[in-house]
Amino acid sequence: MFTCGFRGGLGILKVTLFLLVASCFPATPWGSAGFESQRRSPSLFASELTNDTHTKTLVLQAVASYQADQVESDTSRAGLACSIGKIIFSRANDTQGEYIDAVDGTIYTNRTNAYWFVSLVSSYILNDIRTDTIVRSSRCWLPSRCIVAPKTSHEVALIVKVIAFTRTRFAVRSGGHNPNPAWASIGANGLLVDLYQLDTIELSGDRKILTVGPGNRWADVYRYLNGTGISVAGARVPEVGVGGQLLGGK
Repeated sequence: MFTCGFRGGLGILKVTLFLLVASCFPATPWGSAGFESQRRSPSLFASELTNDTHTKTLVLQAVASYQADQVESDTSRAGLACSIGKIIFSRANDTQGEYIDAVDGTIYTNRTNAYWFVSLVSSYILNDIRTDTIVRSSRCWLPSRCIVAPKTSHEVALIVKVIAFTRTRFAVRSGGHNPNPAWASIGANGLLVDLYQLDTIELSGDRKILTVGPGNRWADVYRYLNGTGISVAGARVPEVGVGGQLLGGK
């Protein structure tokens, strides 16, 4: 996690971004060339995720199940990462993040549709919203093995640990304006990190610093500032995500 500031004539726009750096790993069998090559045992990994004994047990069982298969691939690694993500974000744990599996049907489809099938281009004039619907090509996105949506920086850290340990392919989505593979979407051989719940917007008391979470769209920022006498130079199209646009369009 890091914070970057953009200084302008009216102050600073501070955007807290959670960056996940993708890496490509060679396909190797489970065993000495797999988990152990990362110098962390499954037990240590589970302990880094949680202090809850029951949750640790479930994580270790998931790892053992995949190790027993003795077949490693992008798809199997994604399956393991999603299994652990489901355990972490279950209601039994003290987490606020969301886990959505590809087999969840309507829930998964609705979360996908929020960005990929339909683009909402809106004109925000005070509180008057005019919305036109633009249908995008379904060929521009891929359905991920699962979706995880962290709510806090701690939960982002947990997801990063899971991705690093399982060596899973992933994509990160802020607003999803560019849904191309490896940008804001990834196929069944990977995990999608959806930042929509990181939606804090806060103007400092001296009105010089605006803190914006990467899960916001620029429309959210414009509406928040409406009537304050303060403006910010953001995306021309209001539906675009703040985090992705500032990082190059993801």
